[in-house]
Amino acid sequence: MPRPHGKDHLATRSYSTDYAGWAEDTAQAIQEGRWGEIDRTALADEVESLSKRVYWQFMIRLEVLLAHLLKDRYQPEKTGRSWQLTIQEQRRAIEKLLAENPSLGGRLSESAFDAYEMSRFAAARETGLELASFPEGNPFTSKEIWGEEASS
Repeated sequence: MPRPHGKDHLATRSYSTDYAGWAEDTAQAIQEGRWGEIDRTALADEVESLSKRVYWQFMIRLEVLLAHLLKDRYQPEKTGRSWQLTIQEQRRAIEKLLAENPSLGGRLSESAFDAYEMSRFAAARETGLELASFPEGNPFTSKEIWGEEASS
């Protein structure tokens, strides 16, 4: 079914009441250069949220990586192929995210600090160990996090 054009159509599909319709209309308006019909505030919010989604994807992967490194360090007797593969998978996924989004690289130390706090909770939950079993501060060096010792 063809989509109607013009302000009347865009006014009926707003960001707050029909997100999918608003997104379609906004994309079409951008493609057609109808800049005056675009809800700039809503579009700016969405573009900003794209950045946040990429950052949170990065943070979640970093949290999983750090949690598995904690599990590996504090329950070495339970270390297995699955944990090692998860560590490798998260490192590769993070490398890809950093390659595709180089600006994230400038936030690595801040991100590792924030992610570590959450990784402690995950490690405690998954190992059954007390939260206090894990250091409050990140115990891992950069080489340990990124697996650089494996290539040395």
